[in-house]
Amino acid sequence: MKKLLPLTLFFAFVSCGPAPELKRRPESFFQKNKLIDKKINLDNSSVAEVLSLKYDNKVILDCELKIMTGTGETSGVQKESFSWNLVNSAGSEKTLNIQVGERTLGAVVKLKTLGMKKSDSTTDAQGIQYEMKHTPFADIEINWSDSPVAQETQPLLLFLKEKLTPQKLIQVYSEEMLTKEISCALNTEIKEPFTDEWKAIAPVVEEEEEVEVEETPPVVETIPNP
Repeated sequence: MKKLLPLTLFFAFVSCGPAPELKRRPESFFQKNKLIDKKINLDNSSVAEVLSLKYDNKVILDCELKIMTGTGETSGVQKESFSWNLVNSAGSEKTLNIQVGERTLGAVVKLKTLGMKKSDSTTDAQGIQYEMKHTPFADIEINWSDSPVAQETQPLLLFLKEKLTPQKLIQVYSEEMLTKEISCALNTEIKEPFTDEWKAIAPVVEEEEEVEVEETPPVVETIPNP
């Protein structure tokens, strides 16, 4: 019994002593969605989280249908448009119609895909480069919906990136001096502190050099008189 006493007292001393101090690990170790500088790291966020944190759940598809008739003093323009928030949208398509005489000229805009890219870039016809991170995109399908039907047409697809110049589709009625045009763009408002994730970078052009940029024309269809 005497031999066991020193060992028992040793364990009692250890158990009653103050607990060792534990150093707290960086917050980013416990929460992978944050960086050390407290800025949220969207790389580790879901698409739903990016839409909420960066865009306040608003990614707007703006489309305008325009009908141009006649020439000179007899010319005229009619317009119809919509702004459609694609996030948590109740439907998958919207229709634009304009009445011209006894005819209804229109287009059905259908959302095929709303997605997100971790990084993306593009260059426009003026040579301006755009760089985007955690950026939404949309695949939309356009179907002309004239009544009475002028001619069967195939669905036309547009791939839209964030905050760029609207893309256009044009349909020409050659014998009626009438043109139908639809343009669509994907618009957003980026919240702080993510505004630096969308940048427009002007091209660097030497003074003695001339740079020619070939523009990509819009898709034009010519429709014969029904």
